Amino acid sequence: MKAEELEIDGTRIFLPEMEERYDFNAGYRSCCRTLRKKTREDYDAVVGITGDEGVSKSTLANHIGFDTDRAYTFEKNCLFSPDEQSMVDAIKKLPRFSTVNADEAIKILYKQQWWVQVFINKFYRLCRQDNKISILCMPRFSEFNEGFRNHRILVWIHLLDRGIGVVFMKDWNPFSADPWHVKDNYNIIQKYTRRKKYFQVSVERKINILSKSSNFVDTITFPDLPKDKRIEYKVLAAKHKYKGMEEEMRFGQRRSKIDEKYKKRERAWKELLKEKTGMTDKQIADRLGISRPTVTQM
Repeated sequence: MKAEELEIDGTRIFLPEMEERYDFNAGYRSCCRTLRKKTREDYDAVVGITGDEGVSKSTLANHIGFDTDRAYTFEKNCLFSPDEQSMVDAIKKLPRFSTVNADEAIKILYKQQWWVQVFINKFYRLCRQDNKISILCMPRFSEFNEGFRNHRILVWIHLLDRGIGVVFMKDWNPFSADPWHVKDNYNIIQKYTRRKKYFQVSVERKINILSKSSNFVDTITFPDLPKDKRIEYKVLAAKHKYKGMEEEMRFGQRRSKIDEKYKKRERAWKELLKEKTGMTDKQIADRLGISRPTVTQM
């Protein structure tokens, strides 16, 4: 598919050149069946999709939406704004067992990591009330906070390239400190790639190595969205882009105010401590178990 630049209803969008290499495989279909089954059995169904920029995380999120929810549309099921009231209104209007895709909203908040975690927790609570499938995209799995990834995420899909990735599920062992075995899986990769540069490892070799993980479930492949759907999604995302920039600035300002409030409290406590005890910055740092520069900057 050749690259195109289009103008739709006054909105300019770019469709990059795409090479169609994959179709839906058995792993993809099995993943969708698992998600549908879990919601109907009253279990949480949270999907975490990770991968580098441009590997089609949004495409996969929308494919899963269409294949787990017959009524799925971009307008109704995709959250394009992190605004709390917009999120509540959109999710409440959807019927039970719907699929909700928060990819674009998270993109807006991504630089404000503290607010991302607040948004994700609220999003999850709203979705689980009516057995809705939740889809969340992040560049790296570690960017979901520990409690959320260990207790909420049912399926983790990591994309290795456009249209192909691997599916992981957490360990059922109640004695495991980390149900995703991050350190063990890191060591597996190091063992098999020690003598190679990262760019020298092919997608096929990566899949072979990742399949040795105890969390590995399957390989997943999928095509691009049909052209009309790609255009529709990009137009909607572009229309919300400027509103998203305003939201990002607003969240950043709120975070700055909160940071400043806590800094004032820290300064007040430090001055009070020094006045009452005569302790130096170094002594305060030693007592609190933090570095001296941190205390000095309070």
